[in-house]
Amino acid sequence: MSRTSLARVSPGSGSRVPYARIRHSVLTGEPAFDQVYGTSVYQYLSGHPAQASLFGAAAAGFHGQAIAQIADAHDFSCYGTVVDVGGGAGTLLAAILRRHPAVDGVLFDRPDVIGTARGTFASGLADRVDLVAGDSFESAPSGDALVVKSCLHNFADDQATAMLRVIRRAMSDRATLLVAETMIPAGNGPHYAKLDDVEMLVIADGADRDEQQYARLLAAGGFTVQHVIPCGDRFSLIQAQPA
Repeated sequence: MSRTSLARVSPGSGSRVPYARIRHSVLTGEPAFDQVYGTSVYQYLSGHPAQASLFGAAAAGFHGQAIAQIADAHDFSCYGTVVDVGGGAGTLLAAILRRHPAVDGVLFDRPDVIGTARGTFASGLADRVDLVAGDSFESAPSGDALVVKSCLHNFADDQATAMLRVIRRAMSDRATLLVAETMIPAGNGPHYAKLDDVEMLVIADGADRDEQQYARLLAAGGFTVQHVIPCGDRFSLIQAQPA
């Protein structure tokens, strides 16, 4: 989830209401969204289709440029099947498949999300992709490469680790994990990821992380980081193998 889109899912015109309670988040580490609306942002979206649709559209617009940069940052041609875990409308997976005609894909996301993806693959890709509904805290499809974009930062370390362990169980020892996330750079200069980190704190009980924090998180989930590839000025692609 992005800062651009998360700020727009709150009810009514007061989309910034949780920020009035930012002190609560700073002092407790708990999302102010939950305190204001009595539920998590994910539960809220599941019960409010109009807001969920707005979120999806905002996220697609925000990530549009990054999709091409991530798809071009890694050679996906060496994989038979690429699984996009939590892939939303499937725009990243579609970009990968268009660039690599010999690769097949699996899009995996919640049941209320996966149905929105059919149109993404309608033009020449439908016979190369399977749409699979499920919960990434419970299971994940297997493949030669599993891609996880903009998911881990939605969750605190314990939940993110739990998701990674589920993904690890679904993978063979020779499969590759590719994590695309905004990454906090070293130093005290301004950067988008630092703003997004505040958004995650206030809205979603998540966190943006720096390279060392992601390495520790992935190690806890059963992976060893091999490479970190910058993708434009916001995203990085972390290549990891099962430990």
